[in-house]
Amino acid sequence: MWRSGTRIRFAQESWHNHLEQPSGGALEYQLRTYEVRPGEMDAWIEEWQRGVVPLREMHGFQTVAAWRCEDETSFVWVLSYNGGFAAADAAYYDSPERAAITPDPARHISGAQTKMLRRIL
Repeated sequence: MWRSGTRIRFAQESWHNHLEQPSGGALEYQLRTYEVRPGEMDAWIEEWQRGVVPLREMHGFQTVAAWRCEDETSFVWVLSYNGGFAAADAAYYDSPERAAITPDPARHISGAQTKMLRRIL
C-alpha cells in the first residue's frame, strides 16, 4: 500500500543525500530571485547555463536548483558554497573569467534579491 508520508520522507532523504555537507567547512546557501526583462527569459537561461553556471562551479559553488516561474519574468535559484560564501562571491565577480563573459547575461536582469539561507531540515 502506498502512503504519502513514505513518499515525502523519501523525497526529503533524497534531497538531504544530494546536499550533504562536504567535509572541512560549513555549507552556506543563498537564494537568488531575479526579475528578467520581458521577452528575454529564454536568452537569459541559455546564457546563464552556458556561462554563469560553469564559472560558478569553477569557483567552488554548487547550483542546488533553479526555477523559471510561470509569470515568465521571475527566475529563482539556490547556490551553495562550502564556507566563506561572501568572500567567494566577491572573488567570483572580481575574476577575469567573469569579466570575460560576453555578452554579459546580467543585461537581461532588471532587478535582483539575494538572501542567505539557514538549513533547518
